[in-house]
Amino acid sequence: MLFGTENICRRLAELGHATRIVWPEELKTNQARNAQELVWHSMSAQVQLVMGTRVAKLPVENVFFDKQLEGLRNSLEWLDGNWPHLHESLPAPRDVSLLEVALFCLVEHLAFRPTVSLAP
Repeated sequence: MLFGTENICRRLAELGHATRIVWPEELKTNQARNAQELVWHSMSAQVQLVMGTRVAKLPVENVFFDKQLEGLRNSLEWLDGNWPHLHESLPAPRDVSLLEVALFCLVEHLAFRPTVSLAP
Protein backbone atom coordinates (compact mmCIF):
# COMPACT_ATOMS: atom_id res chain seq x y z
CA MET A 1 0.00 0.00 0.00
CA LEU A 2 1.31 3.43 -0.92
CA PHE A 3 -0.18 6.76 0.11
CA GLY A 4 0.03 10.05 -1.76
CA THR A 5 -0.32 10.82 -5.43
CA GLU A 6 3.25 12.04 -5.75
CA ASN A 7 4.53 8.82 -4.20
CA ILE A 8 2.31 6.81 -6.53
CA CYS A 9 3.72 8.61 -9.57
CA ARG A 10 7.29 8.14 -8.37
CA ARG A 11 6.67 4.43 -7.84
CA LEU A 12 5.12 4.06 -11.30
CA ALA A 13 8.27 5.65 -12.73
CA GLU A 14 10.53 3.34 -10.70
CA LEU A 15 8.63 0.30 -11.94
CA GLY A 16 8.89 1.49 -15.53
CA HIS A 17 5.10 1.77 -15.92
CA ALA A 18 5.28 5.50 -16.58
CA THR A 19 8.41 6.83 -18.15
CA ARG A 20 7.10 10.35 -18.82
CA ILE A 21 5.27 11.86 -15.86
CA VAL A 22 4.16 15.49 -15.94
CA TRP A 23 4.85 17.06 -12.55
CA PRO A 24 2.97 20.14 -11.21
CA GLU A 25 5.91 22.44 -11.95
CA GLU A 26 5.58 21.51 -15.63
CA LEU A 27 1.98 22.72 -15.92
CA LYS A 28 2.08 25.72 -18.25
CA THR A 29 -1.40 27.20 -18.06
CA ASN A 30 -3.09 28.92 -15.15
CA GLN A 31 -6.12 26.70 -15.70
CA ALA A 32 -4.04 23.52 -15.29
CA ARG A 33 -2.28 24.94 -12.23
CA ASN A 34 -5.66 25.89 -10.75
CA ALA A 35 -6.96 22.40 -11.49
CA GLN A 36 -4.09 20.84 -9.53
CA GLU A 37 -4.81 23.15 -6.61
CA LEU A 38 -8.54 22.36 -6.69
CA VAL A 39 -7.86 18.62 -6.70
CA TRP A 40 -5.61 18.97 -3.65
CA HIS A 41 -8.20 21.21 -1.97
CA SER A 42 -10.93 18.66 -2.70
CA MET A 43 -8.85 15.82 -1.28
CA SER A 44 -8.24 17.75 1.90
CA ALA A 45 -11.86 18.83 2.26
CA GLN A 46 -13.10 15.30 1.77
CA VAL A 47 -10.77 13.92 4.43
CA GLN A 48 -11.82 16.66 6.86
CA LEU A 49 -15.48 15.86 6.24
CA VAL A 50 -14.97 12.14 6.79
CA MET A 51 -12.82 12.62 9.89
CA GLY A 52 -15.11 15.25 11.39
CA THR A 53 -18.51 13.75 10.77
CA ARG A 54 -17.85 10.00 10.69
CA VAL A 55 -14.82 9.43 12.87
CA ALA A 56 -15.20 12.23 15.43
CA LYS A 57 -19.03 12.06 15.17
CA LEU A 58 -19.33 15.87 15.07
CA PRO A 59 -22.69 17.23 13.89
CA VAL A 60 -22.95 17.65 10.13
CA GLU A 61 -24.94 20.86 10.72
CA ASN A 62 -21.83 22.93 11.38
CA VAL A 63 -20.68 26.03 9.48
CA PHE A 64 -17.22 24.47 9.07
CA PHE A 65 -18.64 21.40 7.35
CA ASP A 66 -21.05 23.52 5.29
CA LYS A 67 -18.10 25.49 3.93
CA GLN A 68 -16.10 22.31 3.25
CA LEU A 69 -19.02 20.73 1.37
CA GLU A 70 -19.67 23.86 -0.67
CA GLY A 71 -16.00 24.16 -1.61
CA LEU A 72 -15.79 20.48 -2.49
CA ARG A 73 -18.91 20.61 -4.66
CA ASN A 74 -17.78 23.80 -6.40
CA SER A 75 -14.32 22.41 -7.05
CA LEU A 76 -15.71 19.18 -8.49
CA GLU A 77 -18.13 21.13 -10.68
CA TRP A 78 -15.31 23.32 -12.01
CA LEU A 79 -13.06 20.32 -12.64
CA ASP A 80 -15.86 18.43 -14.39
CA GLY A 81 -16.74 21.39 -16.61
CA ASN A 82 -13.14 22.21 -17.53
CA TRP A 83 -11.62 18.75 -17.75
CA PRO A 84 -11.82 18.22 -21.54
CA HIS A 85 -9.86 21.43 -22.22
CA LEU A 86 -7.51 20.81 -19.29
CA HIS A 87 -6.74 17.30 -20.45
CA GLU A 88 -5.88 18.55 -23.93
CA SER A 89 -3.62 21.29 -22.51
CA LEU A 90 -1.40 18.92 -20.52
CA PRO A 91 2.13 18.61 -21.90
CA ALA A 92 2.67 15.85 -24.41
CA PRO A 93 4.04 13.35 -24.88
CA ARG A 94 3.32 11.90 -21.46
CA ASP A 95 2.32 8.62 -19.91
CA VAL A 96 0.50 10.31 -17.04
CA SER A 97 0.49 13.52 -15.03
CA LEU A 98 0.39 13.97 -11.30
CA LEU A 99 -2.84 15.92 -11.92
CA GLU A 100 -4.45 12.91 -13.61
CA VAL A 101 -3.31 10.52 -10.87
CA ALA A 102 -4.51 12.90 -8.14
CA LEU A 103 -7.89 13.32 -9.82
CA PHE A 104 -8.23 9.54 -10.18
CA CYS A 105 -7.39 9.08 -6.48
CA LEU A 106 -9.88 11.78 -5.51
CA VAL A 107 -12.72 10.17 -7.46
CA GLU A 108 -11.86 6.73 -6.10
CA HIS A 109 -11.81 8.06 -2.53
CA LEU A 110 -15.12 9.85 -3.04
CA ALA A 111 -16.63 6.55 -4.16
CA PHE A 112 -15.03 4.73 -1.21
CA ARG A 113 -16.08 7.30 1.43
CA PRO A 114 -19.05 9.11 -0.12
CA THR A 115 -19.42 12.69 1.05
CA VAL A 116 -20.85 14.20 -2.14
CA SER A 117 -22.55 12.70 -5.15
CA LEU A 118 -20.36 11.93 -8.14
CA ALA A 119 -23.33 12.29 -10.47
CA PRO A 120 -23.08 15.23 -12.87
